[in-house]
Amino acid sequence: CAQRLLPMLVANPDLVTVQGKNLVKMPGAIAARYVALGADPAHVHLLGKPRGIIYEVARRLFLGSTPKDRIVCVGDSLEHDIRGGQDFGIDSCFVTSGIHAEELPWEGNEVLDAAALDHLVQKHGLVAQPTITVKHFQ
Repeated sequence: CAQRLLPMLVANPDLVTVQGKNLVKMPGAIAARYVALGADPAHVHLLGKPRGIIYEVARRLFLGSTPKDRIVCVGDSLEHDIRGGQDFGIDSCFVTSGIHAEELPWEGNEVLDAAALDHLVQKHGLVAQPTITVKHFQ
């Protein structure tokens, strides 16, 4: 496929998700492998978060004229969910019990290790911390 220059549309560019206690690969990992096999990155189209198109479509279809300061993005991926919300100009709620759980210890299950969060935010090239950080989304 890569040698034939076939385009790839990736509706969910997440690299991994949590399944039980394990991280399993998601479609974004297939897209990365496709490029590694020689596909032109210009032929790989990531349509989900963090791309702005998903936020524009969701806002138009579901939120109408709701101002951005009344919208929050919720997710467990700094690279996709939180970056997408920040790039779109909305608040974000980062759920730390997801794909980054092993990297973000909670002291006594009550206080997030702030230095670990700072490190991850920098590692993923975010411009700011998530607006809200929670351990679980319930």
